[in-house]
Amino acid sequence: MNEVSVMDRNEVTGYNQSAVDFAMSVDEMEERMKIMQDFIKRAMVEGQDFGKIPGTDKPTLLKPGAEKLGTFYGYSNKVDVVNKIEDWKGGFFHYEVKVSLINKKTGCVEAEGIGSCNSKEARYRYRWAFENQLPRGVTKEELPRKAITKNGKTYNLYRTENDDVFTLPNTLLKMAKKRAFVDATLSATRTSGIFTQDVEDYTEAEIVESETKTNSNLATDPQRKKLYAMSKERKISDEVMHSIITERYKKESSKDLTKTEIQDLFEFLEKEEEEDIEKGFDEYEKGKK
Repeated sequence: MNEVSVMDRNEVTGYNQSAVDFAMSVDEMEERMKIMQDFIKRAMVEGQDFGKIPGTDKPTLLKPGAEKLGTFYGYSNKVDVVNKIEDWKGGFFHYEVKVSLINKKTGCVEAEGIGSCNSKEARYRYRWAFENQLPRGVTKEELPRKAITKNGKTYNLYRTENDDVFTLPNTLLKMAKKRAFVDATLSATRTSGIFTQDVEDYTEAEIVESETKTNSNLATDPQRKKLYAMSKERKISDEVMHSIITERYKKESSKDLTKTEIQDLFEFLEKEEEEDIEKGFDEYEKGKK
């Protein structure tokens, strides 16, 4: 039987590289890792450039952090829209973007990342509306509903298809670019072992898949990741988020939220939704006079 021999550290350091042409020595690799870890500690801000999400092994890299890493490594970026669907008649928009990170010194492409976004994603596909704002022919009893309190009164909101999708193409394109940029940065800087992909937009499919793997009624890890990313994107402090959770759901933290409650919180936090609700409320009140 053949035996597998393992060389010790000294043997590796003094190994003749003529047989196998390594890009760098073990010592050089260790030194690079130390420099990277020092940069993260000294230059990157938790909660702004990256964030630690309870229940996950690695912190999440956010767009500002990806930009800092790119500057640190001396990369420029090239953005290409590799695929797009713009159905102005049917109202469907899809963008797939490739971001190439280029070494400014050598001009070589260090890594490429792919990101996509489309108008069928839940956050873009639906909107919340008051009863008098529903499209004609829509039966409210068939729509998902939630109640909000305004000025001491309770009003019903109904989730319906977004009939204003033609304002979304620029937003969708930017989101696809952002996803591709973070993907490319993790590859180019070799930091996928330190950070995970930006998870501000966990898809509904991923959340549903996670829910099927557990019998618990508590929010899943993907749902909590999405909540964390949404709060950072909207610059909601931990204190404000805690207040929202305690006042709205009578819970102490996101870990205590059920799947239904955290889904409701997603919808509550949507910036576009809140602006539409405020505008819609004024129109609703005027229509009653």
